[in-house]
Amino acid sequence: MKRSRYQNGCLRSEPRKEAPDAWVFYWREQGRLKKKVIGSKREFRTESEALKHIASLKFRINEHQETPAILSLGMVIQHYIANELECEKPRLDYSTRCLYAVNFKNWIVPRWEDSQINKVKGIEVEKWLAGLTKADGVPLADGTKAKLRNMLSAVYSHAIRYGWISNNPIATVRQSAKRQTIPDILTVEELGRMLEAMSVREYTLVVLDFGTGLRVSEMLALKWSDIVFDDSQINVQRKIYHGHIGDCKSEASKKPVAMDRFLAETLMQWRGQTAYAAPDDWVFASPIMGGKQPYWPDRLRDLVQETAKQLGIKKQIGWHTFRRTLSSLLIKNGNDIKTVQEMLRHATTRILLEVYAQAMDASKLKAQGQVYKMLLDTGTKPLLLPSVTSPGISVTAKSLKDMVGTRRLELLTSTVSR
Repeated sequence: MKRSRYQNGCLRSEPRKEAPDAWVFYWREQGRLKKKVIGSKREFRTESEALKHIASLKFRINEHQETPAILSLGMVIQHYIANELECEKPRLDYSTRCLYAVNFKNWIVPRWEDSQINKVKGIEVEKWLAGLTKADGVPLADGTKAKLRNMLSAVYSHAIRYGWISNNPIATVRQSAKRQTIPDILTVEELGRMLEAMSVREYTLVVLDFGTGLRVSEMLALKWSDIVFDDSQINVQRKIYHGHIGDCKSEASKKPVAMDRFLAETLMQWRGQTAYAAPDDWVFASPIMGGKQPYWPDRLRDLVQETAKQLGIKKQIGWHTFRRTLSSLLIKNGNDIKTVQEMLRHATTRILLEVYAQAMDASKLKAQGQVYKMLLDTGTKPLLLPSVTSPGISVTAKSLKDMVGTRRLELLTSTVSR
């Protein structure tokens, strides 16, 4: 069966009796003339603005037609948004869809919407990513650039599935997602000082986050019925993002969380103070919203950050800081990776090792010293024997072995190197 030619349709400006003139789009469907009011001239002041808005509509009416000779990336993005982000059963999580919408609007569409999809080169995208900066002139983080690259790649994969193009040029784009700074973690002493200065609400949130590693979207979505005091566990049933209730991040995220006696007593203290303590109430219900919604996470985070600032703790602290701190302390205490993975409810240990395992400097020094000591215990001799001699320094092999893993060895080697 021969496919019909691609329809560009016709956009007209038509007068209205009691309203501003409107933009109306006409096309043919099965031989019949169809039309759709796009919006008023107050909403879309120019024809080009109205044409951009109907890009996804053009794709719908031409889904089984020939691909147009000139297909812009903006048109494909509109089709991707309509069919992947705003469809009845989207594949992506709600928070991811929100992020995509913002990134398309702020970064990708302004630069690429008028580019022909088959004319974009990977090197062009790579150079564009390299030069991206925020409004204050600070370079955009590599992690954000990597997300933009992946979004463009998803758009091209979408076009390939519909048969509009045959290759994905974004596959050749090199973009690191490496962190530019190592995220901060807290010491137990810093955490203790912060807790002493907090109100019951923030105290409970931080104790819960630090001891369980729950994500803030999961903590604020807890109801009192999810906390089973008799079984010493917390059932993670849902998450919340910008007021939207959704499923947990993964199957691993849905696993019950252990609840120590100290955490249970803390939660019981909070339950005795909050006005919303019924089984179906949110654990952290907002009085401003009449208990119908939990607190907004950003406001609570700001209060935690202000507490740290007042105490002179100069670290970038967010809700994920407590999750990373828990991970590092668990590893420092000798817990095996599998236990840490299950406590944090990661799907794989790879994520845990790559992102969260920030051992303390003292732990690293001790660990290094332990392996060197094992080597020396086999009878392996240091390079300089029978002694290391330098002005004012004389060290035997035995004393060198005893210094492994200590500050004395560090001072010694730095002196010898000079």
